[in-house]
Amino acid sequence: MAGESVKVRRRWIVPILALMHVGAADAIGEEAQGAALFKSEHCADCHKDTSSRIAPTLVGLYTSRVLLSDGTTVTADETYIRESIKSPKAKIVSGYKGIMPVVQLTDDQIDALVAYIKTLK
Repeated sequence: MAGESVKVRRRWIVPILALMHVGAADAIGEEAQGAALFKSEHCADCHKDTSSRIAPTLVGLYTSRVLLSDGTTVTADETYIRESIKSPKAKIVSGYKGIMPVVQLTDDQIDALVAYIKTLK
């Protein structure tokens, strides 16, 4: 019986490891797709990696505290970033005019942008 148990475990380890590898590859691909979208949708024109008067930088945004124009603060988690992409006027960052246009993107494209923004440190 002990021998059977080892065979069963070995039979499941390889597929599980393969799935873990595919998931990691998908995440890397998603970040690269997000980087490409960031460029092709001209996000970098306003969201520069340094201080900009047009739009806030996205470097270091993920998990940071963001002061909004109404005086409240939010944590820049995935939900906040998604909302800011889908409805850019919903929560305006303090000091900015909220001029970002609504961009028509699929949920997968937004997921890719969020994955990319999370990597900007």
